[in-house]
Amino acid sequence: MQTHHHRRPLLRAALAIGLFASAAGAPAAAQVAGVPIAIEKPTFAGQTIKAGDTLEVKTSRELTPADGQIAICIGPLDLSKQTRAINATTFRAEPAGATLPPGPQEVVVHLIRGDQWIDLAKFTVNVEGPASSDAGTPSKGLESRFTIGMKGQLHERVSGTTKAGTRAQFQDLTTTGALNWEGKPLGWDTKTSANLTGVSKRSEAPRFGTEGINAEKLDLNDYKAEFTRGDAKFAIGHLTYGNHPLLINNRDSRGVTLGYAITPWLDVSASAIRATSIVGFDDLFGLSTVDHRIYATTVGVEMLPAKKGLLRGELMFMNAHAQPQANVNQGQIPDAEKSRGLGVRLLSTDPDGRWKGDAMWARSRYVNPTHPDLAQGSALVAVKPETRDAWQAEASYLLVKDAKWLGDKYPVNLRAIAHYEYAEPLFKSLGASFLADQQLTRYSAEARAGEIALTLVGSEKNDNVKTIPTILKTGTYEKLAQLTVPWPSVFGTAEKPATLLPQMQLESRRVRQYTLRIPDGTNARSSFWPDQINYSHKAALNWNHEPYSVSYTFEIGDQDNRQPGREAADFLIHTHGITVAWRVNDKLNLNLGYNRSRNYSYEKSQATYNNGGTAGIEWQFADVWSVKGDYAKALAFDSLNQQYSNTLTTALQLARKFTLEQFGKKLPGQIFVRVAFAHNRALDTVVAQVLSGRQTLVQTGLSLNF
Repeated sequence: MQTHHHRRPLLRAALAIGLFASAAGAPAAAQVAGVPIAIEKPTFAGQTIKAGDTLEVKTSRELTPADGQIAICIGPLDLSKQTRAINATTFRAEPAGATLPPGPQEVVVHLIRGDQWIDLAKFTVNVEGPASSDAGTPSKGLESRFTIGMKGQLHERVSGTTKAGTRAQFQDLTTTGALNWEGKPLGWDTKTSANLTGVSKRSEAPRFGTEGINAEKLDLNDYKAEFTRGDAKFAIGHLTYGNHPLLINNRDSRGVTLGYAITPWLDVSASAIRATSIVGFDDLFGLSTVDHRIYATTVGVEMLPAKKGLLRGELMFMNAHAQPQANVNQGQIPDAEKSRGLGVRLLSTDPDGRWKGDAMWARSRYVNPTHPDLAQGSALVAVKPETRDAWQAEASYLLVKDAKWLGDKYPVNLRAIAHYEYAEPLFKSLGASFLADQQLTRYSAEARAGEIALTLVGSEKNDNVKTIPTILKTGTYEKLAQLTVPWPSVFGTAEKPATLLPQMQLESRRVRQYTLRIPDGTNARSSFWPDQINYSHKAALNWNHEPYSVSYTFEIGDQDNRQPGREAADFLIHTHGITVAWRVNDKLNLNLGYNRSRNYSYEKSQATYNNGGTAGIEWQFADVWSVKGDYAKALAFDSLNQQYSNTLTTALQLARKFTLEQFGKKLPGQIFVRVAFAHNRALDTVVAQVLSGRQTLVQTGLSLNF
């Protein structure tokens, strides 16, 4: 059983060398199981926007939790914490208290997966400066957007082991509305917005998770009102406050914030927000419960007033109380909590952006107070308050900037980054989600030659930082290499790329986790203590040659378990995925996809296979008529013939666009009919079970915008 451990390091090395030596290019779209994620060109691309405008982007398909999270950044401003999902394909970043930097700026849309930030798209905008928002600027006044929708089901038919839905026939009404107003009453620059949601089915109401059958069918999702005059700012509604990752960091809730620049080098801000998120017209300011609030104050000082931004210090104080109330649409019952903390943060950057430094410290006192709703008459032992510290620091320096070593086409940039985190055991703040009892050190280097990019990262993380003898202590050590090469622009130009060549992204990762110290006094078997190495290697290629596009991904995953007695509990996983799209013309699009994975268990000497194929068509055969068809087939089995499954799903949708002339306006809308069919068959020889069933649905939908 030991031989495969000796062979696989050679296999890993060969695979890693093969990936980095033979593949070529970085996709403009991230890949998941062969299905690309691309960003549609947004309306703001190439346009002039205001300093407080929101940025909204759409993805080419729905995102799942496995894909990651969308984050939007503009220039030096990181709006990842302010990026929200409006629906499964639409994401919006609201600058909140921060203002977009004026002048030409680059907007970058990232996909965050764990510690990875994958660039999906880049766009250029021009942000208006202060001069463009003076008293002479006309008011935008009131703007509104409303959508009325109807989703329904006309027919459902099931057979075999497939269970019928809770409602075979239904018609549900939904409506969404957005109101925006901008003006300058009494000299205050004012921006207000509100979003409402209405449903006919109560279980889909915004507050059903917390209010149940008492939830309102028409409710306020969120609202915000901002008032600015000179150096003073005031805001109420759904807000985001805090930029201290250890104490209070982009806390999103309903409340009130104030800000004032006392001098060019001294500014203050304060906030009072609800401890948990809320929707609805009740508790409009979010502050009706005295013991369910987070108070925070920040004082910022430009330590070198003549060179603003070169060295800035911030002092923050936070006091928070939380009752056992869940966030909106969360069924859990949390503990009652209190925390009070003090934080210091120092930020430094030079004018040309070569040097960036960020260091912070926080001390937090946290406790779970006794609450009668949780005690329910029982005598509980009081929790002892704990006061703990945490630190975080990051420094980066651009060692080489726009060097012409490789010519004007490939300016060379090299940046080095160091990051450190430390939090004592039991450290916790209600305003942030920083993990306690860990120490993390991470080093990375980023090298770019034009659009070619190489990133190298190494990190070490330990828990049980105080080495408490009765607690397990583990270490996690990670190494990562990523290479991005856009071959079309390397062998072509921006105006005429070599589209027969692919964009390429390569990645290789090694993660080692093992036990640093076994708890004293334990008699547990040695196989209980972590000791494992995981390898993963990925290659993604993307061709865009009009009217065709092809995407291919290949992944290798190797789990090497080294616990005594479980050395053979290892897995080797291979995954392939390919998609082909053909834009026949402006009205007809075709796509095909195929993915295959093999998961081999050394312990069981068993290979599990998963194969899947997809096909799709979108055809607008008339100005107002369109048809969309989808087909998917999935087949899974193993080499020991223990399990087998076969799943088929297909759907056909016919849609018609229309326009209504009402209220002196043209109101666009759409109506569709969709027929869907699914057939599932599963066999398990271990438990002698066979499942087989079919389902047919006829669904309808209607939407009207005004």
